[in-house]
Amino acid sequence: MSDTPNTQQANRERRRHSRPYVVLWIMMALSFIVMSAAVFAMIDGWGDFRNNLNMVYMTITMWAPMGIIMLLAMRGVYPNTRPTSRLW
Repeated sequence: MSDTPNTQQANRERRRHSRPYVVLWIMMALSFIVMSAAVFAMIDGWGDFRNNLNMVYMTITMWAPMGIIMLLAMRGVYPNTRPTSRLW
């Protein structure tokens, strides 16, 4: 007995939406990379490139509030309050 196409589609949707916190952390990791690149966007050339702890601080300063806003704005996607409260 095989599954109908509707059942197969429902199973795919359920698997895709069953791990929202994994997807959140993947988005946050990609956002961290983009924020790091944004910090270095204003340098004029390689001669002005200086990687220091202040650059990491600036990246985290942009990255962390964005994660909090994502959790607040998409409460329906993250219904389990236990992992969400650990992130606060």
